[in-house]
Amino acid sequence: MFRCIIPALIFSVLVGCSETGIKNGSGQVRQDGPPPEDDIPSITFDIANIADAIPKVELITKAGNFSPYVVMGKTYRVLPSSAGYKERGVASWYGYKFHGRKTSNGEFYNMYGMTAAHKSLPIPSYARVTNLENGLNAIVRINDRGPFHEDRIIDLSFVAAKKLGYFSSGTADVEIEAIDPIEYQKKVDDGSRPAGKNGRIKSQSATPSFAVRPTMKEGEVISGTFIQVAAFGSEAAANSLIERLQGLIKHPINIHRYSEPRVLFKVIIGPIRGKAQIKETTALVKRHEGIGKFLVYQ
Repeated sequence: MFRCIIPALIFSVLVGCSETGIKNGSGQVRQDGPPPEDDIPSITFDIANIADAIPKVELITKAGNFSPYVVMGKTYRVLPSSAGYKERGVASWYGYKFHGRKTSNGEFYNMYGMTAAHKSLPIPSYARVTNLENGLNAIVRINDRGPFHEDRIIDLSFVAAKKLGYFSSGTADVEIEAIDPIEYQKKVDDGSRPAGKNGRIKSQSATPSFAVRPTMKEGEVISGTFIQVAAFGSEAAANSLIERLQGLIKHPINIHRYSEPRVLFKVIIGPIRGKAQIKETTALVKRHEGIGKFLVYQ
């Protein structure tokens, strides 16, 4: 499966992304799949409550939208707009092998984020994907190209596939329907967006955008190495920072809530492996957000 198709470097990137696996520490080639158990965040989150991507107006990037482009001898064309797009077919998913690698528009692929790869929808764009086998649906943000298999129409992230209930089976029959961010926001503003389970309207207050970042329970003990990058009196402010970091950080980002001596929402990145990754992550946050002091938890 190919990833990271960037127009200026199509040939070299295709060669680099066409591996059948990646080597682990022992030199063995590892196929794509779910993260190893020791890489999965120790924070338990409810799949049913994973936040959808929140459609918003974004500029179409130059990266990832070169058209036409050729993969394995076949020519593909990017649609000028996602308006009215609707398609049924087979969805697959991609995970650990590509986690932290750049997507077609230059962002870091986060297998814990609500994203997807598509052959022709503009990047970025948003779509509602419905699993026709169980009725579950989710909104994802298209930021990558693929899957380049004749029988598949979309590749969801690891966590999006879990949310749609086909993580274990690997594929599912789905329907993709593009979302107009302007119309979506109008429905949010007037309270007429689609209801959730049991007919209830899903709350969007402080809902994070296209990321799995549950609020950790007060006093919860977690294992691994984590970085605290900021603390806020408002959960909305914490989510705003996480939203800005989402395209930069390849590790899970969460909120840890404290109530004593006052209510605080701490933005935590991790788990992170090794001093080099800690250094790289703090440097990214400092460069893009101007944050210079961090707390590291072991």
